[in-house]
Amino acid sequence: IAVANKKKYTLNSIFLKKSSIVLIIENIEKPGNLGAILRTADGMGVSGIIIVDSKINIYNSNVIRSSVGSIFNLPVIKTNQKEAIKFLIKNKFNLYNTILSENSKNYLNIRYSGNIAIAFGSESTGLSDKWKSYKAKEICIKMVGKNDSFNLSVSVGIILSEVVRQTN
Repeated sequence: IAVANKKKYTLNSIFLKKSSIVLIIENIEKPGNLGAILRTADGMGVSGIIIVDSKINIYNSNVIRSSVGSIFNLPVIKTNQKEAIKFLIKNKFNLYNTILSENSKNYLNIRYSGNIAIAFGSESTGLSDKWKSYKAKEICIKMVGKNDSFNLSVSVGIILSEVVRQTN
């Protein structure tokens, strides 16, 4: 048995590079999904993850187990939308909202460059409309089968792999 302090990250803890990728996950509900997202983000070299307006405990045993330890490899910051937007503006991030709308473009038809932030919504309701108030490109994964959506962690992996492919 061991006792340890939890790491406390702030938005300033994000590992900014010349071209950084940050994931924003709004109101995530399932710890297993967050763990899978962390594992994927770590493997793809993401600079940090911003959890917005979620009650999820990032140190939940399901998060840690499904992240396969990746939770200890990159900053995970819990904050609100207002603070997240201030951080994005200050660090000149290009924001891409994953949202299904008339303005959404297929994620494959976008040129990603510079500091990139990709916002994803909850498993049940998607990204909230309040993200539309910030200058962002709206992107989506065009479904070709009968199902209308992917699991959240799968969606993150699909879009993130294209962003990393283009920026490396």
